[in-house]
Amino acid sequence: MSGAGQFAAVGWSPAVRRMVWGLSVAGVVALPLGLAWVGARTWVSWLLASQYLIQVGVSGAVLVALLYASGATWGVAFRRVPESLCALLPIGAAGFMLLLLVHPAVYPWIHDPVGGPFKRWWLAWPFFTGRAAAYLAAWIGLTTLMLRVSRRQDVTGDLADSALNTRLAALFLGVFAVTFSLSAFDWIMSLEPEWYSTIFAAQVFAGTLLAGLAATTVGVSVLQRAGPLRDTLTPSHLHDLGKLLFGMSTFWMYLWFSQYMLIWYANIPEEAIYYVRRFDGPLWPLVLLTVALNWIVPFVVLMPRRAKRHPPVMFAVAVTVLVGHWVDLHVMIVPSASDASLWPSVLDVAISLGAIGLAIGVVTHALNRSPIVPVGDPGLAESLHYHS
Repeated sequence: MSGAGQFAAVGWSPAVRRMVWGLSVAGVVALPLGLAWVGARTWVSWLLASQYLIQVGVSGAVLVALLYASGATWGVAFRRVPESLCALLPIGAAGFMLLLLVHPAVYPWIHDPVGGPFKRWWLAWPFFTGRAAAYLAAWIGLTTLMLRVSRRQDVTGDLADSALNTRLAALFLGVFAVTFSLSAFDWIMSLEPEWYSTIFAAQVFAGTLLAGLAATTVGVSVLQRAGPLRDTLTPSHLHDLGKLLFGMSTFWMYLWFSQYMLIWYANIPEEAIYYVRRFDGPLWPLVLLTVALNWIVPFVVLMPRRAKRHPPVMFAVAVTVLVGHWVDLHVMIVPSASDASLWPSVLDVAISLGAIGLAIGVVTHALNRSPIVPVGDPGLAESLHYHS
């Protein structure tokens, strides 16, 4: 199938193309307008959008790596969807590195060092920026290798490529486990450098993987309805994606509540200040909205078996979770990095919508670079007849 044919088969009508271009242009225009009107607050919105793209992008790589490392063949038929999400990782990385180079003062410790000698050394700008570049380079490099081998197998059908990607996936997951934890502490928790939580990285990971599952579900639902995957996937594929979405949502809620409960119970000022800023003020409805979008909605709606096998329901829940992940990141980032309005502003929404428009275009382009299913993978035949 040609790239143009795949592009048309995904359902890109002229109206959708105009919408995507409009969102992308709006995001680009919002940056200079924001800098002119609200100054440094614009970079907080930029940080929010870039972190969103990074997390959705790297979660696609994690899902691909998990499929390879676990030998799970049920996901082969739709593996190109999480593979295409990986294309967001370089875009988000470029945006984040631009922020660190142009306006690192979004992190308060840049001009006002805190803590003892180790923390001052760890949060020194050159070392901080170098670590960020190293984390992102490792993720992008290993992901690129996995995708290159996957696409090569479409042509060669070589079984050795599956074995190679299994080894690369194990290496990626090992590197990711360490670097992602450090990145969560660096990129988000250090916005409040005097606050700490040992469970924070696990909570951010749960939210990241939840967003990746939701984005994969959206892509699968769209491609199934538009045609490319209509005769490829069975209801069991969607059902199992629904079970994973349901389970990861509950895992996210478990970690969210565990962190809140332990900090509330201990009542240590250095820890409690994080929740005081979010609950003892105008932001508390947004915190509760985070819980509703990321857990209550998927938990209640996806409880019945029929809901998990119904594409429109799965699509709606997945979009709800993606919105909830943006709200969750907003609650983690904005109160820590800004003294201005804590509620989502027009600027926050405009820059993030621009990022979403760019993401849709980039992911679609990634899907069009190779067959919509990995035709050379030895597990494809089993995946096409999968029943749970």
